[in-house]
Amino acid sequence: MRVLALAWLLLISVVHAEQQNYDSARHQVMAKDIEINFSVMNSTFIQPKVAEAYGLERAEDKAYLNVSLVKIDGTRRTKHKGKVKGEMFDLVIKQPLTFKLIEENNVAYYMAEFEIEHKLPVYFTLYVTPEGQTQPTKIQFKKLMYDEP
Repeated sequence: MRVLALAWLLLISVVHAEQQNYDSARHQVMAKDIEINFSVMNSTFIQPKVAEAYGLERAEDKAYLNVSLVKIDGTRRTKHKGKVKGEMFDLVIKQPLTFKLIEENNVAYYMAEFEIEHKLPVYFTLYVTPEGQTQPTKIQFKKLMYDEP
């Protein structure tokens, strides 16, 4: 069964975005005048004081998906809010992601925690709807995760 799941996953293209304006090197998608940035990091990369301040858990088997929206107006960049939904799956489980809004002066982050296993690829599907837009931007990508031994 696991071999069939792996074969099926290899047949589908998961590293892409529905938008033409996908910049895979910068993990960024443009939705009209809104720049959607996304990244994945092990929770231990977050400094302990920062994690405590925002109520984020740090553990060797935890990671975070971080999504931020930035409105581009000429050379001016300002924070922008929206709705972020998504799910992650690996070769064994599929689960919805729950995003927590973290706001700082000029930035709004949407953070979702998930568990990881060493050297296992994790596949993500996101639906990001910036305020003022009606259609979500669909983003799909994968990330190879490493927990810390």
